[in-house]
Amino acid sequence: MSENFTQHFENIFINQNSKDMVAINTNKIYDSCAAKDYLENLHCYFTESDQNIVEHSQGVKIKNTSVLYVMLEIEPIAFRKGFFSVDSTFFFEVKLDMSTGITIPPTTIKSLCIFFKKTILFGSDGEIKVFSSNFNNNGLEINNSKNLPKAVVQVANPLSLSAKLHNNLCGNTHEKIQHIPESVTKHFNGSFVCGNFSKFVTATIGLFTITHVERNTQMLVVSDDFGRPNNECYNATSSEEFFTCIQFPTNEFFPPQVPKFNTKKDRVVSNKNIIKNNKMCRCRKLF
Repeated sequence: MSENFTQHFENIFINQNSKDMVAINTNKIYDSCAAKDYLENLHCYFTESDQNIVEHSQGVKIKNTSVLYVMLEIEPIAFRKGFFSVDSTFFFEVKLDMSTGITIPPTTIKSLCIFFKKTILFGSDGEIKVFSSNFNNNGLEINNSKNLPKAVVQVANPLSLSAKLHNNLCGNTHEKIQHIPESVTKHFNGSFVCGNFSKFVTATIGLFTITHVERNTQMLVVSDDFGRPNNECYNATSSEEFFTCIQFPTNEFFPPQVPKFNTKKDRVVSNKNIIKNNKMCRCRKLF
């Protein structure tokens, strides 16, 4: 068994014409998924001063949305060995333009929107504990007791789609947020208020994410050489010398067209997608 295993990698070494085979310690992705979520009517939470502005507003327009933090929790699923539940809590900062009158310029305020998502992914299983020289005060690394894989979420910039101002005619009372990370609260001036308000705001956001589960493992890879830098660092001794090294920004004066952003190989696919999207958006191709 071991001889066949060694012979397999020796054949790879010969076929690749490489200088060496290197064993590396890295994080291997066991499972991943991509998602396109349409988050409709997310409740917006405000501080006390901003909520007073909402109470006297006549209209709202969404301005910008950014992801402040994603809180991740991973737990094994019962009766499904190797599968894990990844609970992701997204915290969004949504900037809104509140209109208080026709002749008065809109006032920009910040709000907090929260979205919870559960994903099931395969993360394999292992019954080992890993210790290294990087340890905490107790001499043990964090999360070694459960031997859980690591969950990672990649988030693109959200799309700010729309916002609505509602009159609370039914007298609904919005529940208080249980836990907000400190990294989120520092972006707002004051604490969030919840209760029975006459008006409240909801926002609709488009979200693109990639979630994957990874584990630390050892792998044998083909290595050609060390990654040495090919360029020498240039040290400009004066501002004039530094400015001389900067090329003229031609693209700023002559913006490239859409096909030029892609390579020649992708231009045909890009043109087909443009035509397809035009049909979906009910646009007419002019030329």
